[in-house]
Amino acid sequence: MRDLVGEQPATDVARSAGEGRENWIVMIGVCTHLGCVPLGEAGDFGGWFCPCHGSHYDTAGRIRKGPAPENLAIPTFEFTSDTIVRIG
Repeated sequence: MRDLVGEQPATDVARSAGEGRENWIVMIGVCTHLGCVPLGEAGDFGGWFCPCHGSHYDTAGRIRKGPAPENLAIPTFEFTSDTIVRIG
């Protein structure tokens, strides 16, 4: 099971789905400023952009610019097979 908590650094690999799945990322698409839904593949960093208040996230969901106080959240998840992901 994958769970990003505590003081783990927010590197690309740490925010990915883990070893062998570095090209996958599972995160909660809710802006950490006021709970809006950011637009994908948008903003100054090609990740997510919240047009409501101007928060910009990179492709790994890290806040890069704007009022949002935190990175996009990474939930607890696990791959139960090569094609199925259990979240929560």
